[in-house]
Amino acid sequence: MTVGSSPRIFGIPVWVIPPLLLVMLIVIIGFNGLYGQDSFEYLRYSRALHAFLTEGKSPGTFFWPVLYPLSGAILSFILPDILVLQLISITCYGFTSFFLWKTLDRLFPQDQKVTVTFLLLFFSLSPFILRYSLTVMSEPMALLFISAFFYYWLVFIETLDQKYFLGLVFCGCAAINTRYPAFLIILIPFIYALYLFNGKFRLLFFLCSILIAGIVFYPAFRLHSFATGSILGREDFSTWSLGNYFKRSFITADGENTYRVPNILYVFKNFVYPGYIFTGIVLLAFFQRKLLDRMFFRIIFIVILVYALFLAGLPFQNDRVLLLTFPLVLLLFSGPFVTVAGKISVLSLPHSFRRGGLIIIVILIQLPFFYLAFKPFYRNNKITRSEEHTSELQSLRHL
Repeated sequence: MTVGSSPRIFGIPVWVIPPLLLVMLIVIIGFNGLYGQDSFEYLRYSRALHAFLTEGKSPGTFFWPVLYPLSGAILSFILPDILVLQLISITCYGFTSFFLWKTLDRLFPQDQKVTVTFLLLFFSLSPFILRYSLTVMSEPMALLFISAFFYYWLVFIETLDQKYFLGLVFCGCAAINTRYPAFLIILIPFIYALYLFNGKFRLLFFLCSILIAGIVFYPAFRLHSFATGSILGREDFSTWSLGNYFKRSFITADGENTYRVPNILYVFKNFVYPGYIFTGIVLLAFFQRKLLDRMFFRIIFIVILVYALFLAGLPFQNDRVLLLTFPLVLLLFSGPFVTVAGKISVLSLPHSFRRGGLIIIVILIQLPFFYLAFKPFYRNNKITRSEEHTSELQSLRHL
């Protein structure tokens, strides 16, 4: 495997294989990706947008960004809408792996086998990543654009090649227009990129970046989604408070919720919780301060910290919102994993045995965690579909 070449298994790029396996899984178990009110709302609005595109009917109001349901509405001219939305999530899951690999390949060009193994085991097999990649939710699309943004940002700050600035502008705007909290994630690196861009200002690229941003945001303004949405959906900044840092019980419009730990601990859950990464504590133990000497790692560390401190002030805990910085957490953990892999390599065991043994062990650990994470979603989906089937039968009897 040469540096920069796409890693393959049986001639297939490794980042293509997990999505294909997920497609096989949904066919075998009959899971259509609908879970909870939010997924049904995405489906409803996607259908409304499809009607808007075909008949000009107003799609009505929507609380969240429009890019995910709009993509579903356009592609539903080809395939059934529910299937399309689910396939978008699965496809984005695969492309997120691709951009994370491209990023790590640039950061650790001599350790490609190690970083590919790391991504397969701890991103592609992450229980929460797998779970949400199977659902009709916008998180996988947001993860794709966030991961792509940081790849283009890394290349731009290292080369100052302005075509990569256009890439990060597109991906940053698309991320925001998929999940509003992405604004907080891309803000700091974008300001730094803009500072570097200004140092080598070229009018043509500046105008192109404005045009790209306008094109990406045009559907949102055209459909007036910003008039009804806030950065976190139905929540707004008025609910934010420093006092929420140390609370674990909150009373909101949705009722009273009590959580296991205070917010200030919860917001770092994606570093250590098995639903995200079960080896987090081990990798933290091998984290070296010198990693932050590199601008890329220093900025993503600051982004994760700022985002976490913001979330800690909100009166709720939501794994979907916390999921958005998980790719950045993995990028931070890549350095410690390379260190650990180096220590394992000195063991007097065949290389294939060391690598194969690690992969088998991690898979055997990850799959039960995925089962536990996915089981409530699958059960809820089955109950909902059963109720819909019963309702349809009752409607037929009344005809």
